[in-house]
Amino acid sequence: MRPLLVAALLVFGCAPVNAVGRARTLPVGKTQIVAAPHVGLVAGGSFAAPSLVPELSARYGFTDSIEAGGRVWAVPLRGFSVLGAAGDLKLQLKRSDRPDSGVDVAFAPSLGYHQLVIGGTPTARVVFVSAPVLVGFNLSERVQLVLGPMLADQIWTSPTAGTVNAFLYGSSAALAIRIADKVTVMPQAALLFTPLTVGRPDAPEPYRATRMLQLSLGFLFEPQGAGP
Repeated sequence: MRPLLVAALLVFGCAPVNAVGRARTLPVGKTQIVAAPHVGLVAGGSFAAPSLVPELSARYGFTDSIEAGGRVWAVPLRGFSVLGAAGDLKLQLKRSDRPDSGVDVAFAPSLGYHQLVIGGTPTARVVFVSAPVLVGFNLSERVQLVLGPMLADQIWTSPTAGTVNAFLYGSSAALAIRIADKVTVMPQAALLFTPLTVGRPDAPEPYRATRMLQLSLGFLFEPQGAGP
């Protein structure tokens, strides 16, 4: 049953691996709302499966170096649904003196829960933690290139299939483009790898070294306007 759990989660239950955002924390007292659809593709050997998860999040700048918030996502369909939530923290490790030049560095861990429901019954649950380090290159006052090497771990459980632990490693790349004082568009791509085997170990071609590609398009809205 464990291979069935892994396959079901990879096809239908891929949680958003990390939040869409800059490597620069929000100024103290500022709020940010983010809408970000995520399109995923999981592949291993001859196995490939797409997924789509829409996400909504909110963040707040508690200090000039600490930002925190939360995310929720859901795919409600007849007889099948996916839902989840995560708490996000961003700690500024290095902040450029100017937002139009230099480099920003932040540590942005997340802790989340993801659930797959089929026929009204929870089929699988996922608890996950991700730990990306965001490195932002300020190309101009309105554009930041963000690279995010990361480690992550997911624990998948099912009432009938037991527990599977998936260790993940990889990186993301994103481009934050401020198109108005209160609005930023941010396309992002994340590629993760896991040594997890999908399929029976005695199969002629078990799906090893599974790759997870996630494409996101974030719309970042700051009601109080852009900060420094």
